[in-house]
Amino acid sequence: MKRLARRWSEERGVTLLELLAVCVLMGLVFGSIVSFLSFNYDTYRTTNDRSLNGEEAATIIRHLSEDVRHAVQVDTSGAVTLVKRLEPLEQVVYAANGTALDYLNEQGTRIRLSEQATVEVEQDSSDPLRYTLRVTVGADDTPEQVVLTTAVSRYDWGR
Repeated sequence: MKRLARRWSEERGVTLLELLAVCVLMGLVFGSIVSFLSFNYDTYRTTNDRSLNGEEAATIIRHLSEDVRHAVQVDTSGAVTLVKRLEPLEQVVYAANGTALDYLNEQGTRIRLSEQATVEVEQDSSDPLRYTLRVTVGADDTPEQVVLTTAVSRYDWGR
């Protein structure tokens, strides 16, 4: 026992094999830490993007619903055009600009609502004052994409 203790006390460094083993173990530990953090960051980014897209979609559908409710006339061919008043003529347009969605008012002001969004407005076949609104925000077939659908009835102002 004394001989073994003396031998260890006489050792002056580590061998190349011991150093290599430590490097391999450190690489495995750091690799697993980086993999874990990378997965968590990807999950956070996806969840955050979906939340932001949901907020955009909710804002767009809220404004579109309000505009449809108060519209005198709704044109869904091409861009969604809503006539709010006939005298004097006041209209707003929800127009697709590539993948982006813009809002144009009568004064010519263009507001970018979303970089990747589509709007669909369908009139109910049984009730001419009822419309189904569908807003899609985000790239197609991705986890971040959000689709909101609602039904809206226009006010009948004695028409």
